[in-house]
Amino acid sequence: MRLFFILAFALFSSTTTFACGHISVCGLADDRHYHIKLPEGMTKGKRIGAVFFAHGLGGSSQGVVNNPRLIAVADRLGLALVGLKAKREDWNVKNSPAGRSDRSSNEYDYLDDVISDIRKRFDIDPDRLVLSGVSVGGTFTWTMACTGRARFAAYLPISGTYWLSPPKSCRTKPQNIIHIHGTSDKTVPLAGRRVGSSAHSNVHHLLKAYAAIGRYRPSAQKLVKDLRCDRKRNARGQILEFCRHSGGHYFRASDIEYALRRFISVGIL
Repeated sequence: MRLFFILAFALFSSTTTFACGHISVCGLADDRHYHIKLPEGMTKGKRIGAVFFAHGLGGSSQGVVNNPRLIAVADRLGLALVGLKAKREDWNVKNSPAGRSDRSSNEYDYLDDVISDIRKRFDIDPDRLVLSGVSVGGTFTWTMACTGRARFAAYLPISGTYWLSPPKSCRTKPQNIIHIHGTSDKTVPLAGRRVGSSAHSNVHHLLKAYAAIGRYRPSAQKLVKDLRCDRKRNARGQILEFCRHSGGHYFRASDIEYALRRFISVGIL
């Protein structure tokens, strides 16, 4: 009987340690969590890359990993899809509007905790991680690209920009970035917009500022269906791209797939 309880406890412990994914949360310290969806047909023991996706205002990590369009892209490319979750409805980043985020939350530590936990639970390659996000999730992505801890191989902000003003300098070295935005976006217009106690900064000014920080120079233009991309590259071979479509404030799976395949083609992902 004693042996039965020992075995039962061991099974329960194993289940609670590893049983998290796209249905159940992967719990972390400080009441934080994330969700993860592994690609279909994943070979056990083979390390894969992952796309970390930060939700927009009021979103959820489960909403990310349950999105069929994102799942389809991740499956086609053999990548894990990681849904991140703000502590409240918005991410706690510099100059974000008052009242929407938990000002005590440390998003840098949160990302470190997510990466550390994923490496313990799953066969994820820490050198093949991409951080992406839409709207305020795009703002979060830009913030981490400039002031984060360089945990990601590339960054893919969508329809989001810095709060108030672009950075004049960055703590991290220049990164690989593809920014996607709709020219008809009225929620986060390319020219910027006032939001409560803060404001979305001008996207053109942000990209110009970051190009100067990283010393990126124009290299080419690319048209993929209705997605027009201005490509830049610096002396270290890192890329900075600004891709526009004629739509509004949303993300398109085809655009995300283009960006991820672009990262793959230049050996980043």
